[in-house]
Amino acid sequence: MIRKIKKILEKPIYVYLLGISYVVYKLSFDIYSFDVGIICLFLFAFLVGTALVQFIFKRVFRFAYSAPFVCICWLLFFFYYPIVGQIHALLGHNIVIKHKWIWILAIAVGLCFSYISFCAKRHNATINRFFNSFFLILLLIISADISKTYITAESRLRQQYQNYKEITGKQVRTKGKDIVWILMDEYTSSYYLKEKLNYNNPLDTFLQRRGFDLFQNIESRYDATLFSLNSIYNMDDTVSPYSFVYATHSLRHSVFPKILSSNGYRFKNISLFDIGGCNRIKTRIDYYHSLLFKLLEGTMGEFILVNWSATAFSDAKYLFKDLSIDYNDYVLQELKNNLQADTIRREPTFLYAHFLIPHVPYYTFDGNKKILRKIKNVDSIKTAYVDYVDLGNKMLMKLLDTHLLDGKVIIISGDHGIRYDFLGNVPPHLKFPFAAIYLPYEHDGTDLKSIKYISQLPAFLLQQ
Repeated sequence: MIRKIKKILEKPIYVYLLGISYVVYKLSFDIYSFDVGIICLFLFAFLVGTALVQFIFKRVFRFAYSAPFVCICWLLFFFYYPIVGQIHALLGHNIVIKHKWIWILAIAVGLCFSYISFCAKRHNATINRFFNSFFLILLLIISADISKTYITAESRLRQQYQNYKEITGKQVRTKGKDIVWILMDEYTSSYYLKEKLNYNNPLDTFLQRRGFDLFQNIESRYDATLFSLNSIYNMDDTVSPYSFVYATHSLRHSVFPKILSSNGYRFKNISLFDIGGCNRIKTRIDYYHSLLFKLLEGTMGEFILVNWSATAFSDAKYLFKDLSIDYNDYVLQELKNNLQADTIRREPTFLYAHFLIPHVPYYTFDGNKKILRKIKNVDSIKTAYVDYVDLGNKMLMKLLDTHLLDGKVIIISGDHGIRYDFLGNVPPHLKFPFAAIYLPYEHDGTDLKSIKYISQLPAFLLQQ
């Protein structure tokens, strides 16, 4: 038995172990996206690719030992963006890198290793044993890490479920009233717009005249959208998500929509995220909603998809290029459609609309045409951000003037503050979003004054 294992280890199976290790490594980031079909398809493509490269190698170069060459090619394919990033860091970000030269260099290095190994045939078994053992040990380490991650995640989800049980049964304060939450991604507080960007926010006065209450000092505990949304829709910011993929899973099973449902509310989600069992309307590549996107992330496959194949996936143009230009228009139209439809509905609705304004990329208008703003320096960033805030304000004012929101509870907020290093090393503005609420009934505002964090707004909407 031991002799058979030794014989197997003397063969260059590390080429195939590399592919399996890569899949397991990616799974360690998102255990909840496990999909047997996608894994089998990916590994099949890997095996076909490996066989094809080996066949071409043997035909062209006439010597059999292709394993080092194939491994280097796959390593470059799997970790293309990190490798290019390191090259940029070493050479300087001002230097334009021709991607074909990276591949030419990798092929040359791979050929050298393969040829040296071919010339030293008697050492091949030793080389194979070393790399086979290395990848087997790596697989064990990553698998152990996945087990630990899964146990931790399940523990946190149990705590989340316990929190849900404690607040189940509470009724919505404004029972029977539609609730509309419009979230403007990365919209910072009016104080920091004035303090950091010298912009007096006209939206404050506009909303106050409409009867809105403004939260001047409300905070988010997080400066990342996904974490901030978790704290809102799980009504709990004491359990910090430890990764984006866990946060995605946690948000997908969030508790606030369930409480709304138990109160007879219809939850409508117009956003990039799956929230409380309600599916997203669009997909964004940097939030991994499926294992396929996670496997492609950072690879040469993503590079090809970005640059050469705008139709490889549905919404590919949106996924990789013009992230905001079509999305915000789509959200606005969906929001209007739902508001118009809600006038004939009997059950109350909680409507969540997530705009990528004033989040990058920044756009401006030339007549009716949207144009992507080019960022050249710090001043151009400030100008582009402020102009995009102004564009978002005009959109909100125009929407409120349609009277589609009349008689509804309305929340308009950011998810966190503006994020730029030039605004300070430890900037408090990172976690101070814009926030305002309209309540279609008489109130003295006492309860509102006790709200410190944006994650407390759902609890405010429930009867105390």
